[in-house]
Amino acid sequence: MAAVTGWDERTGRWIPYPQFLLRLDKTAEIPEVSEPTETETATHTDTEAAFVPQQRSKYRVWQQNMDEQRRATARYLQKMVRSLRGRPTALLTHSQNSRLHWPWLQDGRTERDLIKTGHVQPVGLDPDLRLIRVRTAAGRETPQWWGNASPGEVNGLPQGLWVEDEDTARSSGRIFYSTTPKASTFRDSAVEADKIAPRPLRQGPNKGKPTIDTHIPAWNPGLGRVLG
Repeated sequence: MAAVTGWDERTGRWIPYPQFLLRLDKTAEIPEVSEPTETETATHTDTEAAFVPQQRSKYRVWQQNMDEQRRATARYLQKMVRSLRGRPTALLTHSQNSRLHWPWLQDGRTERDLIKTGHVQPVGLDPDLRLIRVRTAAGRETPQWWGNASPGEVNGLPQGLWVEDEDTARSSGRIFYSTTPKASTFRDSAVEADKIAPRPLRQGPNKGKPTIDTHIPAWNPGLGRVLG
């Protein structure tokens, strides 16, 4: 039976996911620095240097310097990826969330069937490892989208996992797009909703009558781009 686990850098092993989540708050702790109180400050003369004790978290991973953060990320990736040898694994990354600390995930740097986890040149993926890079609509990195309708009908917003047309120029066959179904909170929103001009209703007892959607939340789903 498959199990969901998380990589624990402190122990260097995979642990049950619930336990991994409980440890995340500790690994994300920022070192605490105690400030002197007014009473403590008043007890020192102008010629004396006030001693301010510093309290640091036991497991310090927070760094202010971006270069240090990237080096720490590289060490983490090297240990984690090495532990995956011999077991079929899909390494899923969210580009917008990860590439700040893993710069190789940027569009102009990634290479097919390779991986780069530090300063060394990219190397080939192990036979059992597949790197999957996901980009979402955050920061408008993926475009708006719609489903082409039949002639005379309205374009829709279908849900599903889509593949590029084989006739698409430079199609690799390994790029997919993901669209999600309409959320329950947007069940009354129409595909052709308009908050400025009236539109005719297309169904229901008031079919054909004009309406305007100023009071109904609009549903604009994002497009997920999956590169395998």
